[in-house]
Amino acid sequence: MTATPRYKLPPLYEVDPGARLLHLVKAGPPTAATGPPWPTMRPEAQHGLAGDFVRLFDPYTEADPAAVLFCFLAAAGCWLGPTYYIKGGNARHPGKVWPLLTGDTSTGAKGTAIAVVKSFWRDFDKHFVLTCTASGLSTGEGLIRAVRDPNGDDPSAPNFDEGVHDKRLWIDAPEFASVLERSRREGNSLSGTLREAYDWVILQTLTSGSPLKATDSHIVIVPQITPAELVAKLSTTDVSNGLANRFMTVCTRMSKLLPEGVDPPEGEVRTFGDRLHGVRSFIERQTGGRGHQMFRTETARKLWNDEYHRRFAERRDLPESPVKSLLARWHANAARMSVIYALLDGRLEVDEEHVRAGLAAWDYVEDSTRHVFGSEAGDRDLGRLMEFIDATEGGCTRSAISAVLFQRNKTKKELDLLLDKLLARGGYECAKAEREAGQSGRPPLVYRRSEGGGGN
Repeated sequence: MTATPRYKLPPLYEVDPGARLLHLVKAGPPTAATGPPWPTMRPEAQHGLAGDFVRLFDPYTEADPAAVLFCFLAAAGCWLGPTYYIKGGNARHPGKVWPLLTGDTSTGAKGTAIAVVKSFWRDFDKHFVLTCTASGLSTGEGLIRAVRDPNGDDPSAPNFDEGVHDKRLWIDAPEFASVLERSRREGNSLSGTLREAYDWVILQTLTSGSPLKATDSHIVIVPQITPAELVAKLSTTDVSNGLANRFMTVCTRMSKLLPEGVDPPEGEVRTFGDRLHGVRSFIERQTGGRGHQMFRTETARKLWNDEYHRRFAERRDLPESPVKSLLARWHANAARMSVIYALLDGRLEVDEEHVRAGLAAWDYVEDSTRHVFGSEAGDRDLGRLMEFIDATEGGCTRSAISAVLFQRNKTKKELDLLLDKLLARGGYECAKAEREAGQSGRPPLVYRRSEGGGGN
């Protein structure tokens, strides 16, 4: 059964309300100064209900259509649950993806994109939002506790815990830079637990006092971070141990200015919700709510095999680099997105259009990753500078930055350009240091976070 829309929406490229923020776009081919261009979403990624959701809400939000699309795919995959999966080798790939929204603090509209999807789901399925959503990530134990199994069969037993019955969990992580920092602290199991939560494994702690276990969890995470913070906070270990490439980098920026904001027509939103409910009801009737392995149709299998060989051949001879490692899980994420696209069509098999949609969405991730790590936004020195300032109470003087951070290996001109770039990106300021008691003379100038300048 393929869901048939009861209303007609124009293609996304025909929707152009409000004033587009052309001054935010560095148009033209990549240069040595700007690096890889801003990614472009191919039309195939806007397939089916996911594309209809973007087209329905785009005229009424400042969020990037690409960010809204990925947030919707993540939310829909979580809502549909862990029952449906496709296999790649011995690995199960359910409809579970982790888009990492990456954009500037002032114009990235990262939280705006998440808010569009959450506001829809709040009216569409309030129970899901109240019981299956959370914000923030702290420890591995805390993550397991949110989807834990019961610790016994006897409710009258001491310390009995009935556990969590609905193992779907959609996590918003607006401060992902802090998550990366916490995951590297000694004794914090967050990094390992996140890697296991992405895969199809049992989550558990082995502490003798209060052991935790979670089976059949279905955890979706949608973090937010700025490009410079991503480059600064992402360690070599995060890249090499597979944590980073479980997340899909998604570049996002404001699409338009809507000073007063308008809600989409209630009737069209309600009709869309009816279609979404209808799709889930149909596939649950077909499977009886039991686990269901999905397969590709013959044409989809041929397309997937051709792309699989081509894309691995292209990657084989590439030099080792952070970008190559970050994109290494392309096949798993593209397959997972194809599962979501198929389910949203009311299909229990993956067809050719679903493979194309998953690959088109993945290509946006690939281009986003190259943009962040190959452009000025992903300047490694800028990221190091931000991290150094953030870690220094009261801010840093220019001389300390030169001597301590860069060991005097930067020329005056290079340091001037870097500090100018820091101030131009927003969130930081150059100000007089606090005068200490008994201090004489003019207080030095320091670079520090500006008030309200800490946001992702």
